[in-house]
Amino acid sequence: MLGNVQSIRNKVDKLRASVQYLSDYRQYCLICLSETWLNETDPESAIDLEGFSVVRADRNASSGKSKGGGVCMFINKYCNPSQVTVRNRLCTKDIEILAVNLRPYYLPREINQVCIFIVYIAPSADTEEAGKIIHDLVAQTEAKSPDAAMFILGDFNLCSLNELLPTYHQYVSCPTRDEACLDLCYGNIEKAYYAKALPGLGKSDHNMIRLIPAYQPLIRREKVQTREVKCWSADSTAALRGCLDSTDWDVIMDTSDINDAATVVTGYIQFCEDLCIPKKTIKLYPNNKPWVTPELKELKKGDYFN
Repeated sequence: MLGNVQSIRNKVDKLRASVQYLSDYRQYCLICLSETWLNETDPESAIDLEGFSVVRADRNASSGKSKGGGVCMFINKYCNPSQVTVRNRLCTKDIEILAVNLRPYYLPREINQVCIFIVYIAPSADTEEAGKIIHDLVAQTEAKSPDAAMFILGDFNLCSLNELLPTYHQYVSCPTRDEACLDLCYGNIEKAYYAKALPGLGKSDHNMIRLIPAYQPLIRREKVQTREVKCWSADSTAALRGCLDSTDWDVIMDTSDINDAATVVTGYIQFCEDLCIPKKTIKLYPNNKPWVTPELKELKKGDYFN
């Protein structure tokens, strides 16, 4: 869920009540808020939610403004809060951004982590400069984690990332403030979510936006393939060696044409391989990386990577 709350101080009781009495709120993985209006004098205990941990990036003097702004993220405790890393907190006159990496208890195998960027871009900001900052941060993160799912969300006001990040998809199409669509979510996965507008929190004139998962894991989208492989072992290799040693190569090479000789020798060796080396059929799952071998899987099952 995301939304612009226009000060969370006077809405935290409403948010706590929603978490306590509404199952949807309790089950949200993340609640991402912009314009929290918090500063260093506000303790986290003043905005804590039962069942959630919080990370925040408050507006500071670098913005050139004395109040307003700020972003924060509430993370559900069932999303493995011990694997939450704050990568960046940035506050300038053009943008406020909080970058967080998460590793929930479960992710599809093709995704190794989730990177969230919560942004607030004021209406008076230089949107070109704000977009450049987002682009640079995203590019750095992509270089470090190419298999991560990346989402950039918040109140963008007049800023658009369509040209800066052409491979990213924007999921919010419903109005978020009156008839305007200001609170957006960009991601590097097509059709990962669809958005539904909910009433604003308290007296905020921005709708809260519920992002409903629509992503289908790769294992469900593509069929499992099968392939026949040869099972090489010491015994089968010895059998093949014996077969080749007992071959009368003079008969095999009885030709004056080098091309014919190469064809006959290659075919004969292939015949011996098929005769001596047993085969088995294996399954190739679409979400398996090509470099993941059976040996690596066994190491992952053990304590090798712990």
